[in-house]
Amino acid sequence: MKAIGGFFELEIADGDSLYHDGATKLATGRACLNLILQIKKYNKIFIPYYCCNALFEPMVLLGINYEFYSINENFEINENIYLGPNDVIIYCNFFGLKSNYVNKLIAKYEGQIIVDDTHSFFTKGYHDAISFTTARKYFGVPDGAFLYYPEKLPQLSFEANNKISVSHNVNRLIGHNDLAYEQYTAYEDSLDSSINKISLLSEKILKTVNYLSVQKSRNENFDFYHEKLE
Repeated sequence: MKAIGGFFELEIADGDSLYHDGATKLATGRACLNLILQIKKYNKIFIPYYCCNALFEPMVLLGINYEFYSINENFEINENIYLGPNDVIIYCNFFGLKSNYVNKLIAKYEGQIIVDDTHSFFTKGYHDAISFTTARKYFGVPDGAFLYYPEKLPQLSFEANNKISVSHNVNRLIGHNDLAYEQYTAYEDSLDSSINKISLLSEKILKTVNYLSVQKSRNENFDFYHEKLE
């Protein structure tokens, strides 16, 4: 039941698309990985040394064996990895630059790879591989992640994420930057691998984004840095 009266909620216009409309919409990237691992029940997982701690949090939570591998200066796998029949490798599409290489890995590992596309928001999955991306690295939202799963997912029901805060987003907007950063780090520390659907707030905000304009800006920013730094 919805409450009536008292005061009004945030006025956010209805939009048409989340960009990742065809994906399973969860709260965080690690929630996506947690769900994958619970469904697939792998024996062992190979992950890059160069990754965020959040990537192996679900493995610790579920008690799944994992092993690190190294990458070279081109962000490509730097060693021979032997995968057993029920093992999998996680590869990060570093800075969104390695999409062509990702496709080579998908062909090589044939269903035994998970692609972490959290650096590549605008990639809408792959035909023959599980992948996920997240909105928090790209937009001012408290949560939101998108899981692409080539097979049909089991019938699952999750509550929407309601453990969110936008205090840091609001304070950043109005110029209280030091306070905003303190609130941001505290909020980030509060996130975990719980499997919840994306919050209603993030869903409504993301539906208002002009994604073509964002893509244009991100590409222009990248070209600027590349010109200066190569």
